[in-house]
Amino acid sequence: MLPLRKMGFFPTGFGYGFSNKKIYALKDTAYYEVAESQVEISDLAVFDKNFSWIIGAYGLMLAPQQDPLAIQIPKDRFFDFREYSMANLYGMAVLQNRPGAASRLHFVKTGNANLVCEAQNFLNSLNWADHAANLNLAGATTYNDRQLSDGAHPTNYDQAVTTGDLNGDGLDDIVVTGMYGHPFVYFNSGHDYYYDATVYSGLKSWGDIRQRPMLANLFDADHDGDLDLFIACQYQSNAFFINNGCGKFTEVTQAAGLSTEGGGIGGYVADFDGDGWEDLYVTRVNRPNLLFRNLGPDSLTGIPRFVDASAASGEACWSSLKSSQGAAIADYDNDSDFDLFVCNLLTGNRLLQNDGKGYFTDATARAGLAGNDQSAGATFFDADNDGDLDLIVANKGFERLYKNQGDGRFIEFSKHLDLGGVFSDARVNTSRQFGGNSSGTLAFDVDDDEDLDVLVGNYDVGLFTFRNGLNTPNSAIQIFPEGIVSNRSAVGAKVFLYESGKMGDPAGLVSLRMIESANSYGCSPAKVAHFGVDPEKTYDAKIIFPSGIAREARGLRGGERRVVLELEGLQASVIKARRTLANLLGGYRSRERYAVLLLGLMLLAITLIIGKKNLGLSSYDQKILAALFSAGLLICLILWFAPGQREFVLRPLAVSLGLTWLAIFLLRNKRLYQARPASMEMLQMRLNAFGHGTLIHQLMNRFALYEENFEPGDELPAAAKIKFAEVIAGLLHFLQNEIRAILSYQYGNNFAMDLALRLENIWSKLKKALARQLKTGEKLDKVRLTDITTLLDQLRELVPSIQKRLNTQYQTDASIAIADFIQQGRHSTIRFAATPNLPAAQITPADLVYVLDELAQNARRHIDGHPAQIDINLQRSLDELHLDVRDNGKGIPENLWEEIFRPGFTTKAGGEGGFGLYHARQRIEKYGGKIFVAASELGKGTTMRICLKTKI
Repeated sequence: MLPLRKMGFFPTGFGYGFSNKKIYALKDTAYYEVAESQVEISDLAVFDKNFSWIIGAYGLMLAPQQDPLAIQIPKDRFFDFREYSMANLYGMAVLQNRPGAASRLHFVKTGNANLVCEAQNFLNSLNWADHAANLNLAGATTYNDRQLSDGAHPTNYDQAVTTGDLNGDGLDDIVVTGMYGHPFVYFNSGHDYYYDATVYSGLKSWGDIRQRPMLANLFDADHDGDLDLFIACQYQSNAFFINNGCGKFTEVTQAAGLSTEGGGIGGYVADFDGDGWEDLYVTRVNRPNLLFRNLGPDSLTGIPRFVDASAASGEACWSSLKSSQGAAIADYDNDSDFDLFVCNLLTGNRLLQNDGKGYFTDATARAGLAGNDQSAGATFFDADNDGDLDLIVANKGFERLYKNQGDGRFIEFSKHLDLGGVFSDARVNTSRQFGGNSSGTLAFDVDDDEDLDVLVGNYDVGLFTFRNGLNTPNSAIQIFPEGIVSNRSAVGAKVFLYESGKMGDPAGLVSLRMIESANSYGCSPAKVAHFGVDPEKTYDAKIIFPSGIAREARGLRGGERRVVLELEGLQASVIKARRTLANLLGGYRSRERYAVLLLGLMLLAITLIIGKKNLGLSSYDQKILAALFSAGLLICLILWFAPGQREFVLRPLAVSLGLTWLAIFLLRNKRLYQARPASMEMLQMRLNAFGHGTLIHQLMNRFALYEENFEPGDELPAAAKIKFAEVIAGLLHFLQNEIRAILSYQYGNNFAMDLALRLENIWSKLKKALARQLKTGEKLDKVRLTDITTLLDQLRELVPSIQKRLNTQYQTDASIAIADFIQQGRHSTIRFAATPNLPAAQITPADLVYVLDELAQNARRHIDGHPAQIDINLQRSLDELHLDVRDNGKGIPENLWEEIFRPGFTTKAGGEGGFGLYHARQRIEKYGGKIFVAASELGKGTTMRICLKTKI
């Protein structure tokens, strides 16, 4: 005989049995050994979904379907238990934004600082680092810090935490509620730091000991794309706040129909009646629980409307349920609606089965759950990745783990939490041995191995962690919905998983999950839909967002993590950009931004005014500097993280101002010390070109002629219109080049800035008028033409004024310059005479010496074999200095007196040269002077006269 201790069969007749350590496969009357365990086997359970559990001394083994080859050797335990030294815990939260991103665990402690630790490796070591202070999430450090100044009344006593994106930036923010004071709101900066935004949120002035706020929940009650806030209050009415989209809340409890007489502990949200709007279930003490049905926002006020549907909710709000604490919401029976598990302290827990229309039936006994526990929190989760939702319950006493059989019934497997050996240890707190005080529960894949681990907070002892030892590769699919039109955290989104090819078929539904902001007792789970699956199969998912938009994800396999966006492409980008802009203009720190922009505008204006008047900044420079200042300001405001308010305001101003002045210094250094000599020469050339440029003046004169002869109402012939347009285009082109060059050299050398500003102002008006006239084409306006002519006349007058001012910059004592030329060149053949007390000449010494040297060389080349003799005579004539250079050469024929200044004219053999006198005349004329042949006699010599302007 086969000594089997227990047998179990599938409907097909295939089954399993076991002796002490051996496992047998059974079929009809045949059997064979398939495995031998290293631990003693204690129990066997076979389910109608073609899998079985074989229980070892400390753990269980899963045999999927009817395949004995899939049997695994039982592990020592299913959950690995550890206790962490974190007492006085209530709420817990998973801080995670995207798959693959580093996750953190946030623990709310009463009477002490809150804690935050990294999830990675948290279960591997009892030594963990607290990051709460660095993240600005510690809250008050001691219970005494939470007292009023008189020390008699506590101002806060943290109870719970809920998370979600409050301001539409795609990052989960945090709300921490306290029993004796206002909530705390923390905005995620995205830089490993949370801003304390309690004052900004409008919640700083709400909540005190008379209300006793308890647990909170975030959900989008009006489907406007942001998360609203519900806070259950024990002593007075619950409170409900709507969000303005930027994380600023306004209380609308009464207007929303959510006023109550108190007793509130927690608010739990789901679309219980299937109408697309999230309803609200409120647990209470000393009073029956309440169910509020969401009717959507009021058409006039936009405020969400709720109606008390408790009387029509069946057994969900029976009078016996009046010592309720936390609750868990899930579709445990896989019928596509959300059921409730309600924790009670006095009358026992209740499993409430939903009929899909918001009517609940007590299914506690029928489901095989204990009805006499005293519990605070519970969580539905898939412990073994079989697709069904199991249940962990935190009790006053030992925790309970229930395995979902898939037919609406549960089997208790609490022993596989591995608590027996731990609680027999005398070192554990005595109260826990006889029934302790557990609070919140959190199911989360802490170690990132595809199975869900469990954390249980305790008030009297440390944190309990139960590490899942399933370790089956590719046994779970994780879906991360991301809202675009809906709230960015996708809270309230429903995720349906189907067998591949059976989308929408109830028979093909594997399971349903919902994205929640809060559950259990004061806990906030990860925003992920976790499904246990068969590694060999493929699946399809349908995600219905709160907005009603449905998205599909097909071809999913075990081990896959999929982010599903509500919208994609340009439309999604526009919505995100709109929310970002709303945050910048009206969100947290928007007032500081306005202050920075106002102060920045003032500083920029002052800088540009100083730069233009005193430092020679051109209009082009000002545009560059304004762009640089603005870019620095905006980059600092938007991208550079600043925890403190003072730093947030002052740093952008300091950085932008510093960059601007550095740019000014570099521009000035380059222009003043590198380009000044050349640019002054170029300015002189440009002014001469403008004053003597034939084409420019021809165009200006032609325009004036058109304007003078044009009368209002006249119609120009087509050919004339074309010619006139050519004149305007030519004017615009040539004037733009010349004026821009003149201004550039003026600003670069800080020269005649008053005239430069006038020139820029005239040119700005003239350029716009010409461009406008050219753009309008055939439409001629006499008034506009007259204005352009007036501006052209002002331009004609101003450019010579600049040239005159420039000429005064070049003052040379001609007597000294000539004497130095003769001495340094050792010109013994040159005799020099000058009248005394001569004024300075308007020319540079270098240019004067260049011209004299050219004349001296020409004289020496044209002496017919006798000694050269050159006489230089300098005297004053009215406002000029006349410099006569007379030689004893062979003379110049009168018909060549002007020809010799023509470029290329030469008498040298071979025709080389011919540019010396041409360049000499150019240098003299750029200062307003003249050079010409005063007299010449063949065979006796030539007298060249240079006329130089003087400063009167």
